Amino acid sequence: MNWINPVFYRLVLFFGGCVSAASVAQTTEHSEKELIKHEIAVQKSISKEKAIVSLDTLFYIGKPVCIFIEESKFLGSLIKGTLKNLDGTDAIWIRYISSQEAPNPQNLNYYEFYFAATGKRGMLPVGIGTSLEKNIVKNGLFINGYLDANAANKFVAQHPVPNFMTAIIVNNHPNASMNHSGITVITGGTGGTAGMGNGGNGGLGGSNNVNMSNNSNYALVQRNRSAMVQVIGSNIQQDFKSVGNITKNTVAQNGTIVTTYSVSLLTGITVATATAEGATSHSYQILTFKDNRMHSLNSSIGRDENDIAQYLINMGYL
Repeated sequence: MNWINPVFYRLVLFFGGCVSAASVAQTTEHSEKELIKHEIAVQKSISKEKAIVSLDTLFYIGKPVCIFIEESKFLGSLIKGTLKNLDGTDAIWIRYISSQEAPNPQNLNYYEFYFAATGKRGMLPVGIGTSLEKNIVKNGLFINGYLDANAANKFVAQHPVPNFMTAIIVNNHPNASMNHSGITVITGGTGGTAGMGNGGNGGLGGSNNVNMSNNSNYALVQRNRSAMVQVIGSNIQQDFKSVGNITKNTVAQNGTIVTTYSVSLLTGITVATATAEGATSHSYQILTFKDNRMHSLNSSIGRDENDIAQYLINMGYL
């Protein structure tokens, strides 16, 4: 069995339709097992007329639609991803926005579609029974492997940013001018930007390096940040001042118990969510909305709220 270069494979598929992996030049990109799994997936796409992602490519009825990079997932759902034209250029940046980040009367979750070339946004509700992949195909966003401008404009018109989303909407992919750290604020359809220092391992460059000069909504309380952190009820306090709030939600999901803490500023803007899977788990995945980064935290028994709040304070988010 041969190995396959994914870029070359996409080009062969683009110009010549679905081909056997054995007919493509040998590289060391993918193992035999991966290629067998890929060929089965493509055949399933044909036989069941299904949209599937394999080898970082979205296929529909056996034909490549676009490059689909799943940058991060959580509990099986896409959190952050990039759709590229088959020549490798960015087309759409996708981010999952939960109802906790953007509260709404229907309690809906959304996928934000940010069109790289135009800066336009569309907000697609996360539905039951229709996959993200199917929606991409259904809306005809790509034709012959490239984003169709007319389809993109139609998508934005049919799926506008809802009026209730007037808080911070975080770009799932950084603008080049923001050095992989920018955020966009949308208020009544217009927004400003604020930068922050780059940091390693999903953190900021330092606990006090957040630049908030252009974003009055994301205002941190001035206090002694070395003082003890306390959580009283749902209120987070430090230096005898209220600095934010934390709420807990527990649900049964996929056969297990999922606990989610939502942390917000006093202005109501959501700072982060911390999620643990399992009734007795204290291993949290923290998603910070400002920079759309995932962090890992193991808390102490009985100190979940305090440890989460302390972590966010130490990292400059709260």
